[in-house]
Amino acid sequence: MSLMGRKWVTGLKPANNVGTNHIELIERLISKAESTDYNGLATFEAQVSELKKKETLAKPLGEGKPQIVTTQVTKYQRDPRVKAWILKEANGYCESCDNEAPFLTSGGEPFLEVHHLKHLADGGSDTVSNTVAWLCCV
Repeated sequence: MSLMGRKWVTGLKPANNVGTNHIELIERLISKAESTDYNGLATFEAQVSELKKKETLAKPLGEGKPQIVTTQVTKYQRDPRVKAWILKEANGYCESCDNEAPFLTSGGEPFLEVHHLKHLADGGSDTVSNTVAWLCCV
């Protein structure tokens, strides 16, 4: 989770014994479960971490012309009124754990994510009854 830029899931112990060969598999499973495209971020960050552990690291040449990867993205048109209402009703508190938002947006508002209880990709509706403001704490 941390390699994907996320907070650790409360209640789970860090698995320090997960090797880089398993990270890609786990990341792909998370992407599938969330109905998102696999982007390889955790795999990339794990490779960086492993390389940094080496006693000596030769200066790399890098890529003068990095490979271009084209992906197809499916997006759902969301109603901004639903998100605004949920955030206003939450009043800066996670609707899952009741903790206050940990930081502010660039506009000075409490930052909470608005998620769908039943994912849009799984046929969920973009309605107030199917959304929740939360901290990604569960």
